Amino acid sequence: MLMNTLGRNRVSALGLGMMRLPQKDGKIDREAAAAMVDRAMEAGINYYDTAWFYHGGESEAFVGEALCARYPRETFYIATKLPFGDCRSAKDAEKIFSTQCQRLQADYVDYYLLHGIGQQGWSHCRETGILDYVKGLREQGRIKHLCFSYHDSPEVLEQILSESEGMFDFVQLQLNYHDWTAIGAGKMYEACERRGIPVVVMEPVRGGNLAMMNPEVVKVFQDADPTASPASWALRFCATLPDVKVVLSGMSNMEQLNDNIKTFTNFKPLKGKDQAVLNQAVDVMNRLPLTGCTGCRYCVSICPQGVDIPAAFRLYDGYVKFNNPRELTWRYLHEIPREKQATACVECGACAQKCPQNLDIPALLKSVHQKAESL
Repeated sequence: MLMNTLGRNRVSALGLGMMRLPQKDGKIDREAAAAMVDRAMEAGINYYDTAWFYHGGESEAFVGEALCARYPRETFYIATKLPFGDCRSAKDAEKIFSTQCQRLQADYVDYYLLHGIGQQGWSHCRETGILDYVKGLREQGRIKHLCFSYHDSPEVLEQILSESEGMFDFVQLQLNYHDWTAIGAGKMYEACERRGIPVVVMEPVRGGNLAMMNPEVVKVFQDADPTASPASWALRFCATLPDVKVVLSGMSNMEQLNDNIKTFTNFKPLKGKDQAVLNQAVDVMNRLPLTGCTGCRYCVSICPQGVDIPAAFRLYDGYVKFNNPRELTWRYLHEIPREKQATACVECGACAQKCPQNLDIPALLKSVHQKAESL
């Protein structure tokens, strides 16, 4: 198992994310999940990432049962997260941390993260005293390392890192070869790299999307190496980056776990020819029959019905790229309010006149909705 140094610890480069554990009747399948933990420990995985919200609050308690109650505490490292959005004060944060330790059956947490911080969250944590509270936890030894996971723009990350110099032990980023440019993940990584701040990667396979892609994309990987899964390419991309210390994968079954263990055993960093394969895969992905929307949002302000045009097109393109019907059947039909879906379009054509890409937006909206309902 590939190992790296993170803070004061020697950690496995592959971390087991406890967000997508196997389920049974809507709950964690504890027998199957515990078997995965045992397999992970056997293979040398010693980094386990959970959070207050995961599995409806079950995840931290499962980590306590599967790890702290069954293995020597010094043989693994736990990362969990403070849901600062639920805290109006440091006192609220204190109550949550106390509950987390009880759930985890642990006297301390190795890596404690502010969960999903952005510009508003950063201001909230400073103004309410939450930031001072978690820094105090580190001084007391109740947490060993203070970190944060991040969901915002590269520019806001630059701001936070500038205002917190020397405060955080790592940053957890959504990073993969697709999002390197799509959401500016490359710029975020480089912001950390310039400051010598280690990176822990979340969503290296983009929630599974980079494991089950359009067949034309999969063919690129199979032609390059028939023995390697598409997921292994995504993981190798992240783990090859010098300042990435842990790559988290939210594995849901033993097959995924064993495939990832294979990738990180006798690990092979990406070389020039491998990067060329990834570039080819992205090129094929971008040549698929997509809507052509660039997300400029010029159409949004002019739509009299308030249709969320860019969101509809983004989700349709995700369905095509990643061969993932859920992008439309759930995220489009259920996450976008009905009044902002394509059916609200009155075909006035104002959006098409404003579109820099000259897209026939009303016709595309109709196609997106029809495809969503047909799926």
